[in-house]
Amino acid sequence: MSYRGRVKGSSRTEFIRPRVELMSSTENPVGTLFSLWHGSRFNEFVDSAEAQAVYDGMEGLDELKEYIVSCYPEHGTASRVVQEVARMNLLANVPSAEAVTFNFAIHNCSVGLREQIVRSKLSSYWTQTSRTTDLRDMDIHMSDSIEAYGGQEAVDIYEEVAESIRRGYRKLADLNVPLEEIRLAPEARVHRVMWMTDTRALILVINKRMDWMAQTTLWSPIIEDMITAIRNVDPMLGDFFGNPPGVKIRDGKVVDHAYDNENQDRYYGRDLQPVDPLWLAYKRINPGEDADLKLYDQMKSYYIKLWSQEILDILGWDRNDPTKIGPYDRP
Repeated sequence: MSYRGRVKGSSRTEFIRPRVELMSSTENPVGTLFSLWHGSRFNEFVDSAEAQAVYDGMEGLDELKEYIVSCYPEHGTASRVVQEVARMNLLANVPSAEAVTFNFAIHNCSVGLREQIVRSKLSSYWTQTSRTTDLRDMDIHMSDSIEAYGGQEAVDIYEEVAESIRRGYRKLADLNVPLEEIRLAPEARVHRVMWMTDTRALILVINKRMDWMAQTTLWSPIIEDMITAIRNVDPMLGDFFGNPPGVKIRDGKVVDHAYDNENQDRYYGRDLQPVDPLWLAYKRINPGEDADLKLYDQMKSYYIKLWSQEILDILGWDRNDPTKIGPYDRP
């Protein structure tokens, strides 16, 4: 049986970082948000391209700028008005925020990560399937946690099992079994996933995954890349990412934490995962004497890249110096 034309791997078993590519996005994103909000409240509709030009500070359009300022005098300049009105769409979590869309390609996405991504029913997805890929030489992601927890012996076991699965595909394929019917591929197999989404959905999904409890060993690389891509589209859009919804902050302090029971289990050793430092800040305590600080520091290395500056200030973390010890980092 011929398997020509299928996507091929290189039989790697190693840490394979997923990479996000922004394939396309809404033209004039801030102008679009402004136009939709403004058009629902005033007789005059402002063209999104012209609104974007005002926001970008382009010369001319004086009559339009004067009109925009007259509608929202509290915000000052016309550029500032367009920005603040656009922010209203995102802050209010209203359907107009769905007008700004993003189409991402996630390269080297593990099947396990894909199954978490597609739980959001607010987006659309397209993926490479076993009908399009040659799984005889599949690439398999091995998390850093394999060695962190089990050492070299765990790495050896993982590599042996991965290669045995590839051998199974090769032998069964030699017997003319269709590759898509073998179905031995592990959750760690990597492939490409296309994620078609909008700003409103993305804020919800990404910020939910900002929580310490949310398997960031899988999510942190794609969150980093997505936020970078969105900030490159417009820095204002990037400001809406970085705060886990389960944590409430007021006046520079954590005043509520949604995962109190789970973190108590971790603090008292009933769950071996490291306790959330934001929960420690909420309780005003330090990790216990038996805390797994190696794993804690590994988790910190992920979240220090993702959380907002407001959170880093509470924890005493420095994004430019991840080794700096904060007040909740040690017993």
